[in-house]
Amino acid sequence: MSSTGLSYLDAIFSAMRDASQFLAEGEAWLDRADGLAENSQGDGSWEMLLLRAARDAHVLCRTRLDVLERELFELSPSGRLPVLLDMLPSRLLSLRESLSASEDRLHRRALAFSSRAKDVGSPS
Repeated sequence: MSSTGLSYLDAIFSAMRDASQFLAEGEAWLDRADGLAENSQGDGSWEMLLLRAARDAHVLCRTRLDVLERELFELSPSGRLPVLLDMLPSRLLSLRESLSASEDRLHRRALAFSSRAKDVGSPS
């Protein structure tokens, strides 16, 4: 395999590795936000920062997944990949599904945060 082919494969695996890492980071930020929400201490500014960090990690994950999808398409526009790479489309789909679930979790957490913030700001 040529050095160009190796760097192309490296780009594919790098995108998958990065996407997985960003997804894990987003989940970790959400876990921290959940912990803060359970303690209900402070004005919520830390929780908001954690939710933003989770959102940013999701954006980076989606960007890397888009790169991965583009690279796979360029490698095989017909969708038929060599045997050693044929698991990549299912892994891509799995990562997209996990990202979607994590984004749903972020959305629910942001709504709960917003609801609590409105309750705190409402006159009694």
